[in-house]
Amino acid sequence: MFAAKLPFDVTRVPFYYGWAILLLAVLAMFSSLPGQTAGIAAFTQPLCAVTGLSDLQLSIAYLLGTATSGLVLPSAGRLVDRLGARRAYCMTTACLALTLFTLVKVLQQLKPAAEFATPVFMVTMACGFLAVRFFGQGLLPIIANTLVGKWFDRRRARAAALLGVVNGLAFSYAPKAMSDLVDLYDWDGGWLRLALVLGLGVTAIAWLFCRDTPEACGLSVDGEQGSTTTAQTAVVDRPATEAVRSLEFLVIALMLCAHGTVLTGYTFHLQSNGPE
Repeated sequence: MFAAKLPFDVTRVPFYYGWAILLLAVLAMFSSLPGQTAGIAAFTQPLCAVTGLSDLQLSIAYLLGTATSGLVLPSAGRLVDRLGARRAYCMTTACLALTLFTLVKVLQQLKPAAEFATPVFMVTMACGFLAVRFFGQGLLPIIANTLVGKWFDRRRARAAALLGVVNGLAFSYAPKAMSDLVDLYDWDGGWLRLALVLGLGVTAIAWLFCRDTPEACGLSVDGEQGSTTTAQTAVVDRPATEAVRSLEFLVIALMLCAHGTVLTGYTFHLQSNGPE
């Protein structure tokens, strides 16, 4: 089912197929929006109304879900390596769609007890946020970057830059797009429509067009002729245990952590802070 030449042979495409893979990486980043803070922010006030939770209680549930997701993501990255990006792509979008659908149905069933079941809603939202963050904010970006890394070597910087530009534009517009979706269909209708698009549309596109590596398809990295082996870039390899203790890693990790923490907190409360 996931053979490299199914449903078609990419070697017959009249251009380097890595550029199609780059578009699929862009699609993966777009598909991650339901699990990104920029995509969840528009749902915070409707969720508070449905669950009876305060902004603080909902943000605590979000913190617990996000932190737990972050703890298990390293293992998920190794799972992507074992399964292959194509299989992981299909499974992740399907699981994210199922998570959104299940969360809507559970909250609809619990809604009549909103005034009396604050602990239940806290646990439910923490588990729901764990799942949407794991599949959306975590796995899909990992898959997108894995695809770019496997299909590009000399042109990797250009491909990553294009992915980053589109990613930035998408995330900038996401709060407005999600807010319009909530205005049109309410929070539950919005999530159900996103689940439908992800579960049927994106999953099908991933299966049809995604491929794990150029070598598996009989192509060479970057589309260079005369070799089907991976192009080698001069790098200094370090064991993971040594790398995580290096000053370079700690500086970059702390910088990204500080940036992500502040941006996530501000974006999550975008609706409640908006009127102010």
